[in-house]
Amino acid sequence: DKINVPGLHVAGWYDCFLDKTIANFQNGHSRKLGDKLVIGPWTHANFAQMIGDRDFGMAATKWGEASMHARHIEWFNHWLKQAPLPEMEAVNYFVMGLNDWKTAETWPPENIVSTPLYFKTGTVSAEFTPPTKESEAKFSYDPENPVPSNGGGTLHKELHADGPRDQQHLELRNDILCYSTAPLEEALEITGPIQVKLWAKTDAPNTDFTAKLVDVFPDGTAFNLADGIIRANKQHGDNVQNNINEYTIDLWATSNLFEKGHQI
Repeated sequence: DKINVPGLHVAGWYDCFLDKTIANFQNGHSRKLGDKLVIGPWTHANFAQMIGDRDFGMAATKWGEASMHARHIEWFNHWLKQAPLPEMEAVNYFVMGLNDWKTAETWPPENIVSTPLYFKTGTVSAEFTPPTKESEAKFSYDPENPVPSNGGGTLHKELHADGPRDQQHLELRNDILCYSTAPLEEALEITGPIQVKLWAKTDAPNTDFTAKLVDVFPDGTAFNLADGIIRANKQHGDNVQNNINEYTIDLWATSNLFEKGHQI
């Protein structure tokens, strides 16, 4: 709240600072400072069209490195030298799958509808059904053999694979539970913040629960869109063993068009 100058906030859907970049924009925007937000399909400071294993097309470079520098100069010239600032919406965000940009006056966009989906015995459904003993799912958690992230919002791309990566081989592990919709009968855009509410219990003193949103193509290729993690004892204190608790896993946000025939 001590900051009283507008900011130009730039992030990517696979940027390890995405959540705080959005929060910084929302803070300034709520106080009408004139803040702007740009979110591309990128990793941190990588404004290319090929991110990870996915090609987002030429439109991804509209805010590429060269034009990004030009925008920075325009921004500082305006606020420091009173030069004209080209017209720009408050929010510019890239819709993956559609591979094009959209604009909004705020984040999240005004017209989004929060839609709950429910896990049920390997499937994802928009219909809620009370859980039963038969719908319980179990896995063995071994911190000495953790599930690798395989992409996502990492920072040092020389050391780790970042961005969208095919998740198929991970889904063969016995410590991952997969839930999928039926193939979509029509295209569906998912844009905005994402959370997973998980009811779980563990027989270990500490357990890390993770969640991942994935776009599954008809050929089985499964690209990660967003992920989150929570340590059980951080949300409910030390007494988590053998108690069913509700955990809220924050997957931050994304924007992706799931095409017809794809699965969520």
